Order: sequence, then C-alpha cells, then structure tokens
Amino acid sequence: MDMTHEMFTKIAYQTDDRTDLVSAINALYIDNNKNLWIGTMQQDIFLDDTVEKLLKKINVDKYDLDNNATWKIYGDRSNTVWVVHD
Repeated sequence: MDMTHEMFTKIAYQTDDRTDLVSAINALYIDNNKNLWIGTMQQDIFLDDTVEKLLKKINVDKYDLDNNATWKIYGDRSNTVWVVHD
C-alpha cells in the first residue's frame, strides 16, 4: 500500500524462498514502519516489507498452533504485533 499517494500497489505473490501466497486473506494490518502484515486462511502470516520490497513468510510453527488460520492482526503502542489465530 502506497500511503503517500493513498493507493494500493501490487505485491509479490511469492516469497524469497519460493513460497506462493495462494490462500484466502483474512486479515491485513499496517504497522508503524508501514509494513503490511497479511493473515491467511491456511498459510499462516506474510509480511510485505516495504523497505526491502520483499514478501516474507512468518514462521509460526514454534507456537504449536492447531491450524493455520489467522483471523486478526493488530499492534499496540510499543509496536508489538499481536495475532488472533485459530
């Protein structure tokens, strides 16, 4: 998202490790650094890094979640990103 011109820009649909973003998108969040967080139905979370111009897949395997559905992403005043996951 181009915040200066208030318009959407096309993002990469593939990460640097060749993971394709193909799942339905359930949640979007823009953090204080203008990065776009993308929560999906079956593929966990992606981060569109506006500085590096790169789509990154966030590894949530270490949190032992039952499935990969992300329902909401939000941030607090200290710029900590919180995720509602199923």
